[in-house]
Amino acid sequence: MLGRESRFLEGQASSSTKIPKVTVVDESIKAMEIILYVIHLQSHLVPETVSYLVLRHLAIICDKYDLRNGLGKWPETWVNSQIEKMEQPRNESLFIALAFKLDTTFTKITRTLIMNTGTLDDGTLRSVYHQIIGENIPEVIVGRST
Repeated sequence: MLGRESRFLEGQASSSTKIPKVTVVDESIKAMEIILYVIHLQSHLVPETVSYLVLRHLAIICDKYDLRNGLGKWPETWVNSQIEKMEQPRNESLFIALAFKLDTTFTKITRTLIMNTGTLDDGTLRSVYHQIIGENIPEVIVGRST
């Protein structure tokens, strides 16, 4: 991530004299704060539940910085609390489960999406939850679920 050939802004900054400007949304700040509490062993400050947006940003940061092993059991706790609230799985839930390396959860979400999916006249897959299946899902996830 920090090499000269990095596609990440942080890496590009290390190979130039310019100071990068990185825009961060509130959910990303909250997610990073939670991650720092976890890796600095401040478990009394780590929430047992997080909003779906914060969970998504936790997964993005975890994936980007390869932090899964440092987060212990927290990702499973956060994901399970969201799954209990979720009326329907979201396409993004596949990425979240994959980023946190929650294989059982990934399989469960995939199975639910597949079992509740039909084909439209144009061949597009649509779930009974009115989501287009495959839309905004990276190939690495689609390949893993087939």
